[in-house]
Amino acid sequence: MGSTNSLFERYLERTRRRIDGALDARLPSSREEPRPLHAAIRYSVFAGGKRLRPALCLLACESVLGRSTPALPAAVALEMIHTFSLIHDDLPGMDDDDWRRGRPSNHVVFGEGMAILAGDALLALGFQTLAAAPLDGTHIQVGRSSWSSRARSPFTCRLGTTATSLATRQGSHSLSVPARLSTP
Repeated sequence: MGSTNSLFERYLERTRRRIDGALDARLPSSREEPRPLHAAIRYSVFAGGKRLRPALCLLACESVLGRSTPALPAAVALEMIHTFSLIHDDLPGMDDDDWRRGRPSNHVVFGEGMAILAGDALLALGFQTLAAAPLDGTHIQVGRSSWSSRARSPFTCRLGTTATSLATRQGSHSLSVPARLSTP
C-alpha cells in the first residue's frame, strides 16, 4: 500500500494483516487434499488487495459495540464471497480476463474447471463461516424483533471429490504461466 498517511489507511493496513491471518486459519492448507482445489483457492484469496470490505465490516461493528472481534467471521466470509466473484468474473465465459491484480487469473493457472470449483468452494465456505459463527451470546434487538444465537449450523462442501476427479483428468496442476501470457 506504500506510505500510509491517513488514519483510515493505517487502519486498513492493520486490518488487512488481521484478515489475512484469519483467512489463513480458516482456509484449508494447500497441502491438504484435494491439493489442486485448495491451492487454487489460496492462490486467489492471497493475491493481494486492500481487504476494504472486511475492514468496513469490522469498523461498523467497532462503531456499534466498541470492539470488532464479534464481526471477524463475517468479515472473513465477505472476503471469501468477494474472491469467489472475482474468480468467476475472470472466467472465459464471463469477462475472459487473463490477469487479476498483476498475476495470471485463476483459470489461466489452474484451468477453467478448477477455477469454477475454487470460486464455488469459496462461496460455500463464506456461507459456512457465517452459519457456524457464534455471536458470543450477543443479543440483537431491531424494533420489535429480537434474535439471539449461540447455535452452529453444519454445512458440508462436497466439491473435493469433483476437484480430485478434475485434477486426475487434467494431470497434476501446474503454476506455470502459459506462453501466450507475458505481461499484463
